[in-house]
Amino acid sequence: MQEDDDLISITGGPLKPHEYVLIKPYMDAGDDKWIQNHSAKARGQGKETEVVLTIGDVKMASAQRMIKGWSLTKTIKLPDGGTKEIPLPFSAQNIEKLPLKIYHYILKKIDEMNPDEEEGGDEAFLPSVVDSSEENFQAERVFRLKA
Repeated sequence: MQEDDDLISITGGPLKPHEYVLIKPYMDAGDDKWIQNHSAKARGQGKETEVVLTIGDVKMASAQRMIKGWSLTKTIKLPDGGTKEIPLPFSAQNIEKLPLKIYHYILKKIDEMNPDEEEGGDEAFLPSVVDSSEENFQAERVFRLKA
């Protein structure tokens, strides 16, 4: 866990009373660049180059960049019918293993602390990438680049 006086402790929501997640309270230019660089992948070369927008990667990159530590536990069932809390060690890889409710809760808190200050910023971009009328939100979006 990173020792930093500027970190914010997230509690409540789906977290158990004894649990917390430490996050950076603000994104800086380096965070934004790192996260944005995870938003698309190029495939192919020359005129056949395709750019695939990866919205899920952006969310995960945000979590990996902003979460700096935690005290989380996993409840396991014992053979005698009881339960035991075991720690979930903090690591960038374990962020991918967070329960979905906790992952979404943390992303919501990060978004609340880092509102989009630009008029028409992401809002102008995202509707063309994620169309709520589409049946499959997991579909890849492919755009061809002119060489």
